[in-house]
Amino acid sequence: MNKTLKYIVLLAIACFVGKASAQELKSEVFSLLNLDYPGLEKVKALHQEGKDEDAAKALLDYYRARTNVKTPDINLNKVTISKEEQQWADDGLKHTFFVHKGYQPSYNYGEDINWQYWPVKDNELRWQLHRHKWFTPMGKAYRISGDEKYAKEWAHQYIDWIKKNPLVKMDKKEYELVSDGKIKGEIENVHLVCRLLLEKTMVFEKQIGIKLQVSASVGAIILILTGVISEKEALKSIDLKTVFLFGGSLALATALEHTGAGSLIADTLIGAMGNEVHPLILLVVIFVITCTMTNFMSNTATTALMVPIAVSLAQGLGADPRAVVIATVIAGSCAYATPIGMPANTMVVGIGGYKFIDYVKAGLPLILVSFIICMVILPVAYPFFPA
Repeated sequence: MNKTLKYIVLLAIACFVGKASAQELKSEVFSLLNLDYPGLEKVKALHQEGKDEDAAKALLDYYRARTNVKTPDINLNKVTISKEEQQWADDGLKHTFFVHKGYQPSYNYGEDINWQYWPVKDNELRWQLHRHKWFTPMGKAYRISGDEKYAKEWAHQYIDWIKKNPLVKMDKKEYELVSDGKIKGEIENVHLVCRLLLEKTMVFEKQIGIKLQVSASVGAIILILTGVISEKEALKSIDLKTVFLFGGSLALATALEHTGAGSLIADTLIGAMGNEVHPLILLVVIFVITCTMTNFMSNTATTALMVPIAVSLAQGLGADPRAVVIATVIAGSCAYATPIGMPANTMVVGIGGYKFIDYVKAGLPLILVSFIICMVILPVAYPFFPA
């Protein structure tokens, strides 16, 4: 099927499948068609008689009844739809579009579809939206069920997308392809040079004597001055949520460390155990307390705080402190159950669209695995009372 016929399919469906997406039928539509194409004889005859409404219906009947269409992805003689595809089709009716398997559940793009909606600042999510992956499942659902709601909504969404994403003039200098996969343009060259220089300054920060934040700021300024990105784009790319969360977590960690609050919490909890406690219980308590604290303050500060306490308590019980010390160090590294546990966690909060509970769900199982391994191996590898 040639391109002209594809466009006419869309227009014909949009005209007749429902009031919500109905379009005014214009006689000029038929001038775009090759009415001498085999199978369009009835359409041509009705159009020549001035019966364009009937001609449009005949055109729709033609498309519905065709059997000579071939596609590598679908056997049109035996159309099937999986449970997952059916869900995508039904969600698509409510404008909850399946865009990317990496972002589930799918996002809703509003009753009046906002094709520019970018819920997570990942270009892949934005690009994949415009590939309309849910269109094929909607087509399958319509073919199998015969329910017009799928065809109506499909046509409405396609027409809506065309209206809201008009063709724009492209800058040849920025977008011209030299060959497959290679992009020509000074902007890309500047971008590459800036990125390489920034990476070098990050790696050799101590050698060149320029602080990382200075290098990053200079690189950002160069990108703006050379026109790689505009001031608005640069400002928009700053995730203030992450900035404030990062700053707040640093302040909290510093406060816990310098006010003595962290030490007070640890001493109070451990002191509640008393002096007559089994070393294995001490191992469990030390691990839990250290792990909890490291998810809210610096892991270095937490470990530095807890190791002396752990050694003192173990020696007070007459036990070898090695197992307790190693458990403390390992627990101090289990900082992945909160977004403020370590900088890497905080940096991806905004980009990934994560919530606090997402870190808890992913982090607690990992912590549990570390806990079990420590409780099983450490007392065996480093006995509390070696012979």
